[in-house]
Formats: sequence, structure tokens, C-alpha cells
Amino acid sequence: MRFNDVSEFMVRQPDNSLSKSKIVRQGVGASLCFGALIGWVVYEVAAWHYDDFSIDFMSSVIRKPLVQYYVVGTLFAAHLIGFDSICHATRRILCPMTNVIRWLAGATFSIYLFHYPITRFILAVDPWPVSSWPSRITVLFGTLIAVFLLAEVTERRKYLWVPLFERFFGVLALLLQTHALIRRTRKAARS
Repeated sequence: MRFNDVSEFMVRQPDNSLSKSKIVRQGVGASLCFGALIGWVVYEVAAWHYDDFSIDFMSSVIRKPLVQYYVVGTLFAAHLIGFDSICHATRRILCPMTNVIRWLAGATFSIYLFHYPITRFILAVDPWPVSSWPSRITVLFGTLIAVFLLAEVTERRKYLWVPLFERFFGVLALLLQTHALIRRTRKAARS
């Protein structure tokens, strides 16, 4: 039995008939989607407010990682499952923004790769205390701007970088093979 998406899997019966109407499915999906977001916000507020964490904004704040990862991971999974079942309802809102969404999605690897070093650099040169609002705003917007600028030069220009790196590593491999061959020849001549 094949399913088109996760939401169908959740409501499809073994005889391949839908057991609930689309409205119920979207209602459950909306509850999962927005309930997970609300749950995440409540968790973050509780984690920072009630646990004895230092408010050192971007430094190495150590939470109980196992609890944090499972709570946030479960909420994120619930959000994705919920959004999958209500995405058809958001089509009118999201379709006109398709180009913007694709442009933003085109920088995901750059965000993943560059956000932490850029954040650390901004915090190092920032004149305000780390936990102050000017510092937080500078880190947030400075990191976003820098990451998207880097994405324009790196991720979105792969067609320029790939041949350059292929040529570089091809020449490097040739040099290493030649060097290894020369060493083997010299070693064989000495023997």
C-alpha cells in the first residue's frame, strides 16, 4: 500500500478508504502544527526562565541536551506532520511568494555552514554586553545579512565554483600521483 504523504498515512484505513473527512484531518493537522509551535515557545520560555541558565545570549549555554533534543525534536516532527496536512489550505498565501521562498531556500546550506562562525565573529567585535538587546539585534540581523551575502557568492554560484575545484583537485591528484611514482622509481633504483 502506497501513501502520497504522511497525513494520508495517518487517516487511511487498511481497505484504502479515508475514515475521516478532509476538514477533520485539517483540523487535527492545524492543531499539531500550531500546537507544536506554541509548545516550543512555552518550552523555550520555561527553559530560560525556570532553569538556572545564565542569560549569556550566544555563548555556550549548556542545557540538559537529552531532554532538550527530544522535546524540540518531537515538537518539530509534530509541526511538520501537522503542516503537511494543512498545507493545501495555505496555498493561496504561499503560492504568490513562491519565488521568495525558493530564494530563501537556496541559502539553507550557507545558513547551516556559516551562521555559527559569523555569529561568533559578530559577538567578538560587538561593543555591547552579550546579553543586551543591541547585541542580540546586531547578532540576529548581522548574521542573516552576512549569510545571505555569502550564499550569493557561494551556494547560488555553484556553476562557477564546481569547474574551478574540479580542475584544482584534478591537478592536485595528478601531482600527487606523479610524486608517488617518482618516489617508487627512486626506491626501486636504490634496491
